[in-house]
Order: sequence, then structure tokens, then C-alpha cells
Amino acid sequence: MPDREKVTRKGKVLWVERDVKATKKVEGEELVEILSIYDPKFPQNLNEVRGGPVTIVEGDGFKIDLSKREEKPMGFWHRNLDQDELIFVVRGRARWYTELGTFELKAGDILIIPKGVAHRVEPLEKGTYVALEIKSSYIKKA
Repeated sequence: MPDREKVTRKGKVLWVERDVKATKKVEGEELVEILSIYDPKFPQNLNEVRGGPVTIVEGDGFKIDLSKREEKPMGFWHRNLDQDELIFVVRGRARWYTELGTFELKAGDILIIPKGVAHRVEPLEKGTYVALEIKSSYIKKA
């Protein structure tokens, strides 16, 4: 029985029915990869006041950084002049200070900081604050 596939391009939708066969590798190269933000290969900036996030994925026009902090706030302000930043809190709580106001975030919250706006973060509870920071030249709400 064929599978249904939804193909989208520039807001247009096309439904296709076809047989889909899973292929994990092509000539020995992994096509799909699983990453864990808790993997020890991604270092933590837990108690480094000047520690910045670690890039875990990047592509054409975007990058995803991983930020892990324990207690100490960022000891400096950051202003990204090239890209908007989407902060997605995975674990913990933090206070984000920006030139546009102060925001308290918890796991599951998203904060979008426009390019050019200075900001810094302060964890609000003991333990580990974990966030993904998605940077792109243009981020907007859906």
C-alpha cells in the first residue's frame, strides 16, 4: 500500500502517493543523525562568566547554539548585529535582560530577540539552565 507524502514549496501543497523505503546510509555516509544536547561532547559553560554558547548545528543562513549555565549570570552584554536570535528554554529558568525589557523564561518558553538588541542571561535556580539559541538573518512569529 503506498504512503501519502505532503510536498510543500512556496506555500503550495502537493500530495503524492508512493512507496517509501527507508535508507539510512548512502555509500557509507549517514543521512540522518541524532544529536543529544546532553552529550558530554558539547561542553558546558556552567560557571564561566564569560562563557558563550557552543555551536552544535549550522547551515546556510542559520546556526543553532547550545547554552548550559548553572548559577552565574553572563558577565557581559551581547549584541548580534547580523542575526535575530530565538531562545528556546529546554530546562531550568532564567531571566533575560534586554534593551527592550526584562523577561523571565522557563522550560518550554521561547524568546525572540531582534538583531541589534543587546541582551544577557541570568539563571534563576540552582542546577543547570539549558537553552537552544537559533540564529538566523530573519526570524518572525508564524
